[in-house]
Amino acid sequence: MDNIILSIAPLNPLRLDAGGFSVELVNDSSRRLSFAISLPSGSRGKYLLRSHGSVEPATCLTIETLGSKEISLWSDFIFQALLYDPEGEGSLPDAVNVRCRVDPAMFRRESSYRRPLYSEEMALELPLVQDGVGVSYAGLDPKAIKEAMGGAPADALSELMAKYNSDSGKRRKLNPSGSDNPNKVLPTVEVDLHIHELVDSITGLDNTAMMELQLDTVRRTMRNHLRRHGQRIVFIHGKGDGVLRAAVRKLLAREFPRCEVQDASFQRYGFGATLVIIHRQ
Repeated sequence: MDNIILSIAPLNPLRLDAGGFSVELVNDSSRRLSFAISLPSGSRGKYLLRSHGSVEPATCLTIETLGSKEISLWSDFIFQALLYDPEGEGSLPDAVNVRCRVDPAMFRRESSYRRPLYSEEMALELPLVQDGVGVSYAGLDPKAIKEAMGGAPADALSELMAKYNSDSGKRRKLNPSGSDNPNKVLPTVEVDLHIHELVDSITGLDNTAMMELQLDTVRRTMRNHLRRHGQRIVFIHGKGDGVLRAAVRKLLAREFPRCEVQDASFQRYGFGATLVIIHRQ
């Protein structure tokens, strides 16, 4: 599934009025994203290009960091993008036009922020693309968006198409590491299945009940991340006598047959963990 999200994360969740915010674009898809984002220019009905670039599959891009008074600028913006397979010979990209308008007061409410799938930090998520289709916030059609883009230096979507035509011949991959690169690969999810990590007390639980709790944790974790193509999940079950490991592997093979299952890093986990890689369902 192709999902694109604008994430706004408070730098200090306890001080929304003074801590500042980080604005990130999450490419939760198996395709490369080329995008342009425009914000109001100050002239009525006109927008100016604020940010543009490319984001690799399953990657976050930090767009900017703003003070608490500036974050309200992001209550109204236009998002234009192309999603495409960089290795897809002759394939045409899918174009997206979205105008997002939200109540600026959302940024001041603690209830607006939750812990997303892709991060350990609290964030406000604004979906821009769901299952490959642009999300409608304001009920505007592409023509209206294009007219609003009249304040930009040039039509951003045309620039993106030209960039795609240029990049499609290069077949290059971005380097997700390095201090000068704001891209970051979405983190591996790590789940410790040891029973004392799942419950406060095992009083009254026999071996069968404890096993069911552990397997329910595996099942729930998998279902929560199943739409995330390329997501890596490590289930830590310990070496022991191998009973829990075998039960986890059996559950994964039966209920999630399209996912890739293998031993996790021996250097880090010994023989006590299983790595699952989510593939398109």
